[in-house]
Amino acid sequence: MSLLRSATVLETTLLDLLPDLQACMPQTLEEDVNISDLLAVLSTILAHILRGDVSEHRPLVDRLAPGRLLMLERLLGTVYTDELSRGGALQDGEGFRSWFTVRKRTPEQPINHERHLRAQETTELTALQRNLTKERAERQEHSAWSTDAEKDYEREMEEIKLRNKALLDVKKLLLQRTRKYRLFPTRSRQKTLRQFMGTCRWTYNQAVAHYRKTNDFNAINLTAHYVTKNTRETLAYPEGMGRPPEWAHDTPASIRGNVMLKVDALKEISSEIDILYSNGVWYVAIPETVEPDPYKYRKSYIALDPGMKAFMTGVDLEGNVLEFRRGNKTRLEAVRDHLDAAQSAMATFKNQKGKSKRWQYRTYVRAKRTFLSCTVKMKNLVKDLHYKTCTYLIEHYDVILLAIFKTKDMVKKSSARTHGFNMSILSLNHFKFRQLLQAKCEVRCKSTVVCSEMYTRRTCGQCYRLYVNLDSNDVFASPHCDYRAGRDANAALNIMRYVIDAIPESDPFAIEMVLSPLSSWQEALLHLQAASAEAWQPTPLPYAASSALAVALQFLLVIVALTWLASVATLNYSHTDRLWSVTPFLFAWHFAYHAYLADSGVWDARLVLMAALTTLWGARLSFNFWRKGGYKLSEEDYRWAVLRQHMHWTLFQLFNAVFIAGYQHLLLLLLVLPSYAAYLHRDEELNAMDGAATALFLVLLALETAADQQQWTFYQEKYALLATKQPLSGDFKAGFNRSGLFRYSRHPNFFAEFSLWWAFYLFSVAASNAAFNPSSVGAILLTLLFQGSTAFTEYITVSKYPLYKQYQRRVSALIPWFPSSAALAESDDSKSHQE
Repeated sequence: MSLLRSATVLETTLLDLLPDLQACMPQTLEEDVNISDLLAVLSTILAHILRGDVSEHRPLVDRLAPGRLLMLERLLGTVYTDELSRGGALQDGEGFRSWFTVRKRTPEQPINHERHLRAQETTELTALQRNLTKERAERQEHSAWSTDAEKDYEREMEEIKLRNKALLDVKKLLLQRTRKYRLFPTRSRQKTLRQFMGTCRWTYNQAVAHYRKTNDFNAINLTAHYVTKNTRETLAYPEGMGRPPEWAHDTPASIRGNVMLKVDALKEISSEIDILYSNGVWYVAIPETVEPDPYKYRKSYIALDPGMKAFMTGVDLEGNVLEFRRGNKTRLEAVRDHLDAAQSAMATFKNQKGKSKRWQYRTYVRAKRTFLSCTVKMKNLVKDLHYKTCTYLIEHYDVILLAIFKTKDMVKKSSARTHGFNMSILSLNHFKFRQLLQAKCEVRCKSTVVCSEMYTRRTCGQCYRLYVNLDSNDVFASPHCDYRAGRDANAALNIMRYVIDAIPESDPFAIEMVLSPLSSWQEALLHLQAASAEAWQPTPLPYAASSALAVALQFLLVIVALTWLASVATLNYSHTDRLWSVTPFLFAWHFAYHAYLADSGVWDARLVLMAALTTLWGARLSFNFWRKGGYKLSEEDYRWAVLRQHMHWTLFQLFNAVFIAGYQHLLLLLLVLPSYAAYLHRDEELNAMDGAATALFLVLLALETAADQQQWTFYQEKYALLATKQPLSGDFKAGFNRSGLFRYSRHPNFFAEFSLWWAFYLFSVAASNAAFNPSSVGAILLTLLFQGSTAFTEYITVSKYPLYKQYQRRVSALIPWFPSSAALAESDDSKSHQE
C-alpha cells in the first residue's frame, strides 16, 4: 500500500518501466542478476496492475470464448491460434499518445541505405570538383598558376569525371524525367504541325492495312512502300492500295517513319522531343536527366488516409492531425456544373435534325469553348492540389505511408452510387497523386510506402475492436469504449500504428509496399470480430447490395405466379384487380427504402414524396373498391364473364396467364418506373417541377375521387328506388349517370386515372432533366389500355341501355369538354329498368 501511495508510481508509466525491466535482465549466462533492482521494477509493475493501469495481460487465446476460438480455427486455421497463444502486449491507459511517445524515444540508428551511400559519394566528387575550380581561379588572379599546375588540374578533373560517370552509368543514380512546356506557334506553324500529325496518322493506317492484308510487318518493307519517295525496287501493293500521294511527302520521312517502330523491351527514355496537342493547346515534352537531392534522414513519418471530403488526412509521429484541402469539393463541383451544362448544349446541337441556324451554331461554338476551358480548369485545380500536397509532405517528412484508395471498385457499385458521386471521386485522381508522390520522393530522396487500409477506418484506436456500423459518420465514436476521434484521423492513426512496425529504421527505403498492414494475430482478431459482428447484424445486407430493379422484378414474378395459381384454383379472375391499388405503392416504397440503405441511412426527399403520393392513391382506390364489394372472393369483374362467353376455354386460359396475371402486373411496375429514374438521379435536389407534379397529381386525384363518389351516389340511389319499387325518372330511368362530372365526360374517372400517372412521370423529368425518358412507357401503355377498356365497357353498356348511343354522340369519351346542344330523348325501354 505504501508503494501504491508513493510518488514514484504516479510519475512513471508502464512504458517507462519496460526498458528498465529489460536492463535488469542478464544478457549472458555469466552475468549476475541484480535482485534488488529487479524486485523494485517488478513491484512497481505490480502496483500499476493493482491500480488498474493494465486491463489484461493474459495471452490472447485465453481471452477468447470456446465458441469464438472454434470459429477462429475454422476461418483461419491453427497457425493464427498458435501465434495468439504467445501472449498479448500490455496496454497502457494513455492509448495512442503513449505509443507516439515510445516511437519518438527510440534511439537514433545509423543509416546504411545503398542509394544514400552512392549519392553521398557523388556529392563528394562534385564538391571536390568545385573546390579545384575555385582554387584555380584564385591562383590565376594572383598570377600563381603555372603550366604544370594546369596539367595537374586537367588530369584530376578528368579522373573526377570518369569516376562520376562510372557511378552514374553503372549504378544508375541519375533519374529520367520529362518536362512539359506549352507552345504558342503561329498560324502557319500550327497548320504545318497539323499536317505532320495527319500524315503520320495516314501512314500508320496504311501500314496497319498492309499488315492485315499481307501479314507482312517488316519495317524495311513498310518503309519502302509508304515512306520512301523514290526506290529502285519494284513494289507490289495489296488490292486497293498504292504508293503514297504527293502531299504525304511534304512531311519529312524521319517523322513518318516513327510510326512503325517495334519495341521489344523497355528501354531508357531517349532524347527525342514529342509535340502534343490537347484541348486546343500545343505542348512540347522534353526528356532530361535529374540528379537526386542529398540524402537526409530526420526520422519524420506521416500516415495518409485518402478520401473525398478531405483529399488527404495525415497523422505524424508528433501526434499532429493534418487535413489537405477539405473544402475542394465545392470548388470542383462548381466547375463541373459549368462543364456539364456546356456538354449538354453541345449534345443538343449535334442531335438536332435538319439544317441548323446561325445562332444555333454560335451557341455551339460558345459551348465548346466553355467546355474546353472548364476541362483545362478542372485539370489545373486537381494538378494544383496534387503538387501543393506533395510539396508540403516532402518538405516536412522523410517517410510517407500512403493507403491504397481503390476508386475503381467504388465506382463499380452502380446500384448504390450516383453519377455525381462517381464524378466527384474520379475527378480527384488519387492514383495519379500516388504516382506523382512516388516520383517526387525518388528525386528528393524520400520514401513512400504504399499499404492497404483494411479495417483501419472501422477499428477503434483505443481498444482496437471493430465498429461495423460506422457507415458515413464523420466522427468515430466507439460503442465498446469512450474513444472518440475524427473518422479519417482514426484511420490514419491505425495506418501509422500497423505499418510503421514493418519498416526497418536502419533502412526505411528497403520497404516500398506493405500489402497487409496487420500482423497475423491482429488480422485474425479483426476477421473474427467482423465475422461475429456481421453475423448478428440485423440489416438486410443481401437486399441492400442487390440491384433495386432486379429485386422489383423478382417480386413481380412472385406476384404473377401467385395470382395465376389463385385464378386457376378458384376460377375467379379478379385477383389482379384486388392487388391493383396495392402493388404500385409497394414498389414505390421499395425504391425509397433501397435508396435509404444505399445512402447509409439518409432518406431521399423525392422518393419519399413519390411513395407517399402513391400510398394516398392506393388508399383511396382500395376504399372505393372495398365499398363496392370487390374484395369478396365471390365477386368478379363483369367484363371477364362477358369475355368468357366469346372465347374458347383454352384461349381464355392463355389470355388469363398472359394478360390478366402477367401484363397487368408488369404494367403496375412500369407505372412506378419514374421512382426508379429518381432512384438513379438521387443527387438532384427537389425543384419547381416536383412541386408542379405534386400539385397536378393531387388535383387529378381529387377529380377521380369526386367522379367515383358521384357514380357511387347515383347507383346507391338507383338501387334504393328499385328496391322500394318507386317509379324511375331522368338519369335513373335512362340507366346511367349524366350529371355532375359525367355531363362533360363519359368516363371522367378513367381520364383522371391515366392523367394522374402522367403527372407522376413528371417526377422523373425533374430528377433526370430529360423531357422524355424510358420511364414514360408505363403511362403510355396505361393510356392505350384505357382506350381499349373504354371501348369494351361501352360495348357492354350499349347492349343494356339504348339511350347510351345518344349519350356517346353528345358527350366526350374521356377528355372533359362541353357537351353538344343536341337534345337527349328519354326512352321507356324496359331494359332501362334492369341493371
